[in-house]
Amino acid sequence: MCPPIVQNYRRGSALLAVVLILAVVSSILSIGTAKITQAAINSTGSNKATLQAQQYAASEAELIKSISYADLTAQSRADISDSGFQREVILSDESDYSEQIKQKTATINVYKGSESLPRSTIKLTRYSAEQKISGVPVGTVIAWASSKNPNDGTWLECNGQSCAAYSELSAVLGKTTVPDYRGRFLEGSTTPGTVLEAGLPNITGWIGAGWMTGKGVFAADVFSGHSGDGHGYPPTDSCTFDASRCSFIYGKSDTVQPPAVTVRYFIKAA
Repeated sequence: MCPPIVQNYRRGSALLAVVLILAVVSSILSIGTAKITQAAINSTGSNKATLQAQQYAASEAELIKSISYADLTAQSRADISDSGFQREVILSDESDYSEQIKQKTATINVYKGSESLPRSTIKLTRYSAEQKISGVPVGTVIAWASSKNPNDGTWLECNGQSCAAYSELSAVLGKTTVPDYRGRFLEGSTTPGTVLEAGLPNITGWIGAGWMTGKGVFAADVFSGHSGDGHGYPPTDSCTFDASRCSFIYGKSDTVQPPAVTVRYFIKAA
């Protein structure tokens, strides 16, 4: 058997080893926690910077949309008003969108400080004829509420005028004159261009002479208390028909006229 002093020494050494191991583990855990916390802080800051960069890029894109196609220019990397961000605009070479239309692509990059890679990038394509790309096809008809003609594109008033100078519109219409919509309402149909004249169903009726019998819109009436032919009827064999006696709406126009507000119709020519 070991002497007591040796046993105590061994126990003390084992306890010291355990304490040292726990101290090392605690130190490693503290360092790991600190790194995780710092990484979370860095990630939050990075996300915030990326969001700001996206906002700056979107604002720059709106500015480029407002510039005419002919005035588009590239912009070298420069500070954005002491914000800690920089932006640049790279403009591509002009290319053909179609036979008549050209196009350029503006690439907007926003950087955080002196970083070499952009935090946000937006590509925006502009066309030399924006109205052509707007989706309004030739032959579209609009109701126009102004005495001034529309100036966004080429529009002809629908008054029967010639459109021979506009081959695409003539091809759509199948003729070289635009429709005349003045004084007419537009009615949906499977056969566009059909002219419909004003009309109402006919109203019929008859009156019998002498005893004043009637049918349809006319009916016999008894005039009691009047002298006449001995049967209580007035001494006449005629009558009048006046619809305005029943309602003031009759006689106010020469054709069928519902409540309306006048506009001018225009057709897309080019």
